[in-house]
Amino acid sequence: MRLSFTFALLLSACADPSRGDDPQTDPQDADGDGLVAAEDCDDADPAVGGEELPFDGVDNDCDPSTLDDDGDGDGFGLADDCDDTDPLGWLPHDELEGDLMGDFADFCPGYCTRSVSGQLALSLATQEEVATLGCLTAVGGKLNLPVSPYLTNLVGLENLSTVGGDLYILFNDVLTSLDGLEGLTTVGGDVYISRNQKLTSLSGLEGLTTVDGRVFIDSNPLLTSLSGLDGLTYVVEDVEITGNETLESFEGLGRLSSLGGSLAVFDNPSLTSLSGIEGLTSVSWGVFVEGNLALTSLAGLDGLSFVEVAIDVYSNPALTSLSGLGGLSSVTGDLYIYGNGALTSLSGLEGLSTVEGGLCGQQRSLTSLSGLDALSSVAGRSMSATTAR
Repeated sequence: MRLSFTFALLLSACADPSRGDDPQTDPQDADGDGLVAAEDCDDADPAVGGEELPFDGVDNDCDPSTLDDDGDGDGFGLADDCDDTDPLGWLPHDELEGDLMGDFADFCPGYCTRSVSGQLALSLATQEEVATLGCLTAVGGKLNLPVSPYLTNLVGLENLSTVGGDLYILFNDVLTSLDGLEGLTTVGGDVYISRNQKLTSLSGLEGLTTVDGRVFIDSNPLLTSLSGLDGLTYVVEDVEITGNETLESFEGLGRLSSLGGSLAVFDNPSLTSLSGIEGLTSVSWGVFVEGNLALTSLAGLDGLSFVEVAIDVYSNPALTSLSGLGGLSSVTGDLYIYGNGALTSLSGLEGLSTVEGGLCGQQRSLTSLSGLDALSSVAGRSMSATTAR
């Protein structure tokens, strides 16, 4: 009889599943972590409360100053560690006054992020030394990479986002790519990429959106396209593409919409068209296309509607058409067309209605002035053409 009474008491203490009762829930333990509210510093988070557990990456006792709050085990707690997931970095951001030209391996240890107020000169840096510069986020002056005998790429500079001065990549005989510059978004001065004998592409510059000076790409003999500049939208001054022996097109400049200066395309012997730059709508100074031996048309400039000062198309011996200038309605300055030996008409200028400067040229190959049908006003000199006989 006594056993039956005890069993009945036990049954009465059990929860009724049909009523949704949870026998494990303590009304004084809201987050169900086993600690009542009075002993739990955060009763809304089951991962937090009670004593600190060393090196678990969680502020168990709700006090970030507790030394055991050290997720990466580097000896620096959450309150004193700029990155508690990386044991190699704990110091807050720091700027090195002046230039960084050597002792590269000593620049980053202990720092999460760091910058340089002056220039970064990598002409004597080894591949291994550049790889240690992962904390570098900004260079106040120029990034100078002339005549480096060591670097085939720039891996290690992935966190560099801003160069305040010029970017010089010049006269390198071993550099094959610009990998490592993926984080670069802004250059405050000019970009010079010139005479790099083994550079095959501009891959690595995809993040670059703005250049506050000019872009000068010259005499890179293995460069076949401008792919890598795909993010570039605005250049404050000029874009000059000159003397690149194997460059075939402007693929890579599709997002470039306006130039504060001029577009100059000189002496690229393999360039057959300007395709790839269709997004360009306005040029504040001029368009100069000269000495490109294989160029057959100006296709690629189809989006261009406004040129401030001048258009100069000179000495492109394979040019048979001005196709590509169909969107051009007015030129504030002069339009020069001369020395293009295969050009027989001015087809491609059908949209041109006004030239506020001079319209001039000397084309012995011209058989007609067809293409100027819409032209109603020339403020300067009139067209002088010597037609073929």
